[in-house]
Amino acid sequence: MMHYAFALALLLWGSTQRAIADESHPKLDPAVSFALAQATDTSTVQVIVEAGPGKYAAVRAKVLATGKPISAEHKFINALTVKLKKSDISSLESDPTVAHISLDHVVRSTAAAPPPPPPPPVSKPIDDVMLATLGLTNSPITGKGVGVAVIDSGLQPATELPAFAFFDFTTTTNGGANDDYGHGTFIAGLIRANAPPTNNPIGGMVGVSPGVRLVSMKVLDGTGQGYTSTVLTALETVLNNQASLAIDVINLSLGHPITEPGVVDPLVQAVEALSRKRIVLVVAAGNWGRNPTTGLPAYAGITSPGNAPSAVTVGALDTKQTVTRTDDQVPVYSSRGPTWYDGVVKPDVVAPGHSLVSLAAIGSSLYTRFPEARVADGTGAVRYMRLSGTSMATAVTTGVVALLIEQHRSVSKLPLTPNDVKAVLQFTAIPVNGADVFTRGAGAVNPPGALAVVAALTGNADTTLRSTTVVQPTTTIGSETYTWNQAVIWGHTFVYGDSVYANEPAWGSLTTWGSAVIWGHSWPGGGDLVWDSAATWSTTTVWDPIIAPSSAGLSWPELGGQAVIWGHGGPY
Repeated sequence: MMHYAFALALLLWGSTQRAIADESHPKLDPAVSFALAQATDTSTVQVIVEAGPGKYAAVRAKVLATGKPISAEHKFINALTVKLKKSDISSLESDPTVAHISLDHVVRSTAAAPPPPPPPPVSKPIDDVMLATLGLTNSPITGKGVGVAVIDSGLQPATELPAFAFFDFTTTTNGGANDDYGHGTFIAGLIRANAPPTNNPIGGMVGVSPGVRLVSMKVLDGTGQGYTSTVLTALETVLNNQASLAIDVINLSLGHPITEPGVVDPLVQAVEALSRKRIVLVVAAGNWGRNPTTGLPAYAGITSPGNAPSAVTVGALDTKQTVTRTDDQVPVYSSRGPTWYDGVVKPDVVAPGHSLVSLAAIGSSLYTRFPEARVADGTGAVRYMRLSGTSMATAVTTGVVALLIEQHRSVSKLPLTPNDVKAVLQFTAIPVNGADVFTRGAGAVNPPGALAVVAALTGNADTTLRSTTVVQPTTTIGSETYTWNQAVIWGHTFVYGDSVYANEPAWGSLTTWGSAVIWGHSWPGGGDLVWDSAATWSTTTVWDPIIAPSSAGLSWPELGGQAVIWGHGGPY
């Protein structure tokens, strides 16, 4: 509880103050500096210590020499977690074998608040609109054989939601699958649930990819909170057990404030490490789309690890409970880019995430606290909930990614890399009316279009092309036909043309998304998305103080580290 109490103080402080990188302490996360300012000489601060290259053993020995036990080791990112006193942190900061010291941030689920009011009575099964607006009604592709890990608050077992494996990182006690908060079950249901509708008006619900092999990893407690270090342990478990778990996609519907550049953020580095191992990480953008002081829509509210370059970062879309895409809007709570410190264009895409129905964890915190969000099935059993947020949009996108992987395996022996997946999702995305690139990314996910492109990427073409077929860039959903975005957001610019069909080095799993690569073709770019449009976003950021338009054109680090640790969140 002490760590949570400190986190609350950190959040409240951030509503009025900047987290300015202290040039005299380049190795310290500004959040650590704030924590040390609040700490006494005898109190401790839980931190993640990153060792320099090849120096892990030396740093580990020096940490143990402080007399404090190591809470967790994260060798895959060359770091460890420990509670240290001020003097210990000061000593390690000055040690040349230590590369960086970050706060072990509290992470939270990313469902939005408050729950929306129930929609008008419907005469169709509760899953029909979601699957129909995605163009997935009666889809033969189910994600069969694809491994999906949901790192969240756990899972309440159900016949329609089986799990291949369950891990609980919040306790040392061995026990069965459980979800005392309810968020993880809801997320898993959107991905994997398979409860076909009955003859009743509202029967059951089917997830986006009901054929996947689900692995549930509990890192959040009954309040929907956990630690960065616990998430790191879960991610490393995936990495170290690929032979038995065979995870292809990871869903991260959680996050914490961005307080330092991604290159030293432990969660971001973990995401990048797993991406290099060909695991696709789908991450929530966050629910900080409005300025907490003015209540107005604002920019730069992306949370970590949504700022990871190689992650598929997802914002929410309100489909208005209709099949047509013409009335879709991005809800105000969905976090907009660019990201603090690094100036990365995020989110990558948006997906249905507003007023979605999924399985409830009966008796969980969410189920108990929000009776108005409960939904009954056709028999009258109250076993579902209706929730909103980028968490839900992330789950929907995770399901779509699983479908793409199954589809690709049926046509090619070559693996579909995380960069492939993001490129295809962006290239086939459907534009969202009235939303700019920092609000909707490349656009709304388009499963039928993405499946068509992936089916064409056989890898059996010549050395410059991986497909001999260029798919018609339109998708018909319901009675309407939509033209694709046909562009990929690479770094700060749009890349136009048929780039996804080419054997570009950009699509390799060892290439960090947005990095400097040598393109095989001269694709016309779309200018600098961040700084060419700075007047649009720089004066309406989520966090104060506002970045003055005069700052536009400066590289992001020159802005003095104007990242902010922000105010209290919603009830979820």
